[in-house]
Amino acid sequence: MPGPSRHRRMSGWRGRAIGALPRSWVWWLLLADVVIWLLLGTVVQPRLGSFAMPYLPAAAPLLVLLLLLVVVLVIVHELGHLLADLLLDFRVLTFRVGPFLVATLARVQLVKLGPFTLVHTRSGWGTKVERHRLRWDVRAHAGSVQSVPRTPDRLRARHAASIAAGPLAGLLVAVVPGAVAVVTGNLPLAVLSGILALLALAELIPTGSAQGSWSDGRWLLCWLLHPERARYHLTVGTLRAQRALGERPRAWGDERWIDLAARAPDPSCADDDLRGCQLAYYLALDHGLAARACELAGRAFELRPRAVPSARPLLAVEHAFCLARFQADPVAAERVLAEVEGSEPGPNPLDLDRARAALHLAAGRPAEALAACERILGDVRIGDASRGLAAMIRELVEAMRDEAARLVAVGEAAG
Repeated sequence: MPGPSRHRRMSGWRGRAIGALPRSWVWWLLLADVVIWLLLGTVVQPRLGSFAMPYLPAAAPLLVLLLLLVVVLVIVHELGHLLADLLLDFRVLTFRVGPFLVATLARVQLVKLGPFTLVHTRSGWGTKVERHRLRWDVRAHAGSVQSVPRTPDRLRARHAASIAAGPLAGLLVAVVPGAVAVVTGNLPLAVLSGILALLALAELIPTGSAQGSWSDGRWLLCWLLHPERARYHLTVGTLRAQRALGERPRAWGDERWIDLAARAPDPSCADDDLRGCQLAYYLALDHGLAARACELAGRAFELRPRAVPSARPLLAVEHAFCLARFQADPVAAERVLAEVEGSEPGPNPLDLDRARAALHLAAGRPAEALAACERILGDVRIGDASRGLAAMIRELVEAMRDEAARLVAVGEAAG
C-alpha cells in the first residue's frame, strides 16, 4: 500500500500496516479459524476416540506451523508492498516487521531491532540502546511500509497496484500448504491453507482505525468508487510527509502537485481542505508562482474558521504578506495585520516581521523594511536555515532585504 504509508491516515501520512493490535478483528478471525479447524475434526471423524487420538496429536505441530506461517505472511505482505513501491517509483521511508525497522529519512538512516538502534548521519555511524524500551512491546507483531509517490504520474494505477501487492503476496504463503494438502490429501493442512488465505485477504476488508488509518481494502474501494477523493487524500498525505521530513517545499515535487492539493474534491474531504490549500500555497511560493500563491493564500485565509485558534494568525499573516509583496496592496495588508495583531493567540513575531517588511516595501518605506528583514535574518532559526520552510523564508527575506537596501542607497544618493 503505498502512499504516505500503508495503513494510511486519511488526512496525513498514509502507511500500510498489517496486524496492528488495535485491529483486533484480525486476531478474532484467527482465533475463530483455529476453533473451526479443531471442530472440523469432530465432523470428519466418526467417533470422539478417533478424533482424540489421531487428530489432536497432528493438530499441535500444525498449530505451531500456523503461527510461524502467520509471521511469514506478515513479512511477505510487507515485502510485496516494498517491492511494488520500488518498481512503481515510490520513495520508501520506513519498512517495519515486528521489532525490526529500517528507515531512510531526510538526513538520517537507521536500522532498529527492538531497543537497539544503528544510526547513520552525516557525522557517521552510531549505536544506541533505548533502555526504557527493554520490555515487551505489544505492537511488536505489526508490519508497515511508509512511502510517498515521487511524481503524480498515473497516480491511481500506481497506488492501487502497490496497495494490492501486499495481499497478493500474502496469498502466495497460503498456496504452499494448500499445494502440499492437495498432493497428500491432508485435510488439516488444507484448512491451514484456508486460514492463511483468509488472513491474507483480511486487509481487503474496507475498514479504518480510530487514528484515521485506512486498510488496503478501503483504499482500493475508494480508488474504485471515488478516485478524486483517494487522489486528494494521497496528495495531501504525500506533501505532509515531505514537510514532516524537513524538506523545503520545492523539493516536495513539481508544480503538478499544487493543483492536486489546492482544493478538496467534495465535502467528505473538508477536514483536509485547509491543510491541502496551505501546503499547495507553500509549494507555489517556493516554485516562484506568485499569482498562484496569492490565490491560495487568500483561499486559506477564507477557510481560517476551520483551523484551530493557534493556526489562524499564520493564515492571516501569509495573506497579508502576499497582498503586500506580490499585489502591492499595502492598505489591504495593513487591514489584515491590524486584525490579527489584536488577536489571542497572536502571530509569530518573525512571521509578522516578514509581512511587515513586505508592507513597508509596498508602501515606499524601504528603511523600515530593511530593519525588519535584518531582525528576521538575525534569528538563527531563519538566518542559518538550509532546509524546510525556514530555508524558503530566508530566501524570500533576503530578496526583500536586497531590494530595500538598494532603494535606501538610491534615496541616499538622491538626497
